[in-house]
Amino acid sequence: QPFVRSFGHASSSDDSALITPDSVFMIASVSKIVTGTAVLILLDKGLIRSLDDDICDAFGGEQSSACRNPNFPNTPVTWRMLVTHRSSLRENIPSLFVDGDWLEPSYGPQDGYFGLAYGNPSCPLDDVVGFYRDFMTDKETETSVGGGVNWFQLGEDDGGAWASEYGPGEEIVYSNFAMGYIAALVELVGGIPFNDFCKENIFDPLGMERTAWFRNGLPPDTLEAIPVEYSWRDGYKDVGHYCFIDYASGQLFTSVRDMALFLHAFLDYGSPKLWSTEDIGRQALSCQEKDVDGNIVNEDDCEFGVSWILLDNSLKFITDPFLQDVDWTNGGMHDGLEAGVRTQVCLLPNAGIYMILLTNTDGNEEYALDELGYAVLNGLQDYNGEREVSTAPPSFGMSNTPRASAAKETYALFSVFISLILGFCW
Repeated sequence: QPFVRSFGHASSSDDSALITPDSVFMIASVSKIVTGTAVLILLDKGLIRSLDDDICDAFGGEQSSACRNPNFPNTPVTWRMLVTHRSSLRENIPSLFVDGDWLEPSYGPQDGYFGLAYGNPSCPLDDVVGFYRDFMTDKETETSVGGGVNWFQLGEDDGGAWASEYGPGEEIVYSNFAMGYIAALVELVGGIPFNDFCKENIFDPLGMERTAWFRNGLPPDTLEAIPVEYSWRDGYKDVGHYCFIDYASGQLFTSVRDMALFLHAFLDYGSPKLWSTEDIGRQALSCQEKDVDGNIVNEDDCEFGVSWILLDNSLKFITDPFLQDVDWTNGGMHDGLEAGVRTQVCLLPNAGIYMILLTNTDGNEEYALDELGYAVLNGLQDYNGEREVSTAPPSFGMSNTPRASAAKETYALFSVFISLILGFCW
């Protein structure tokens, strides 16, 4: 069994509840690896034939600005391009200028998110199909997201939904907008809301009982970590809970124990709980980027699998000798940042190692979570998977810091850290 530790409080108050391994966090962009998993499930179910399918197929084959870059109308946009950030879609949803202030009409609830959320009285924001339809096609606004904002015009005033200087497949541009769009496309192809699709095909099969895209989908007794922001003037203060319409890019709520179930499944590349064959899962953690000629890019230049940021043996030099001796082939990671949230996961399936770090503050130190993850992974160095782990904690500057637990010949490590206790975060 994996080894769990939790530290700190659920909010900035010293009187708030103590975090446990079942406490739920928003995990920011780590959510993207779950969104990519949903795409692979479409593939396994035969709802799409290939990652190279034209996304216009989700609209019955009709070609419009909802699925083609109008600046490059003869170039199909594929599912592969979406999950590898090569679609030529814009990076983020634009802000709205209202009475002298830049506000966020894609966020809720009203006046939340530092007072910037606008036009959405409450959470969740779930009309993902309607929002993207209105943003990407020149038509009368129908979605309630943003309280009547003309999304198409707002987008056009900020450069449009699609890039004009490069076409689909030509450039990597990290896109929260594109990842959020996947939720709408999965709804169209799968026939049910994206959150329900993920529950039926990912969360329930893996036993992830405290995982949901929306907070109202969590069990009633869930202890939720409240996002906390740090400033040099005010110290730590609660941001409070918030939501956004491109939720598939970063709004998954889960616990460290549930995420361990997800990553543990990937030690076997997701088979058989997520899909029928290991080959599907191997696609998640192998290079999926293609150049404009349709060829998989050189491994040395490849950054993405199916939403995973790829790791390989060439990166071993950043670690201590123990991790230089294990196999990094097909490794992957992702990190996440939102207001009051920093997260990170790392998976080395051939070595049987995974790590999860969830925090509910973004703090004041940019690289602290990287450094923490580095320290925790290198805490494995006292054993090699063939003998029991030492019970003595490694020296990471605190007591009772997690090391690991050995299960047969695999390693498993995951931890929860609340930076209010650690005093830093990345």
